[in-house]
Amino acid sequence: MSTTFAESLWQEQRKVDLEAKVHKGTGVYKIWNEKLIFIHAAIQLNPFDSPTFTWMDAGYFRQKRRNPTQPIVNLNITDAGVHPSKVLLLHVRGDGLDRTGKDRVAIAGNSFSGTPEAFLEFYDKYYITMWDWITKGIFVGSDQFVMTETCYRYPSVCHPTFPGRFRNWFYMAAILEKTECDLQQVSDNFFFGSPPDNNPPPFPQGVVSTMKGLT
Repeated sequence: MSTTFAESLWQEQRKVDLEAKVHKGTGVYKIWNEKLIFIHAAIQLNPFDSPTFTWMDAGYFRQKRRNPTQPIVNLNITDAGVHPSKVLLLHVRGDGLDRTGKDRVAIAGNSFSGTPEAFLEFYDKYYITMWDWITKGIFVGSDQFVMTETCYRYPSVCHPTFPGRFRNWFYMAAILEKTECDLQQVSDNFFFGSPPDNNPPPFPQGVVSTMKGLT
């Protein structure tokens, strides 16, 4: 993120961050928006020929695991009902569409899982959405905001599952540690839309230093 967008742009982002006092600095914006870059790099390397990749934040496990010697991920999500073209995500909040571009969160950004096929497509749609919002001066510092909008715009790449109740932020671990689970049902209450009619402006050459004048 630092080689694509200059610090001056991130400072502009900070000015439209409704939780700027909580986030303290712009570093978290960059880290959060690089999660899919890490996944993308792992897929390109894929030294173990893995059929599925999973992201979990460093702080995901906040209590001792029942079986710390056992694998964190046991579930084959494709066999469990997630289409190979879609990324499995948690639907954790019921924010309405009126909060879009402000502070709308429906998708948890702390853990998600999918096939290489799904992630490569999700990667593309995520950064298209992120760039579109940047050109409009909308806050993109929270990956959860961008993920939520990505899934709204591009239903074909997302499989949001409902963890039984809202704000069940860490339920993905309970799902993935199982050997069997029925994940066929997409969350009934997730708002799906459709791709925008127009693409965002082309990405300029060089480092982008400001959100102004991009449209």
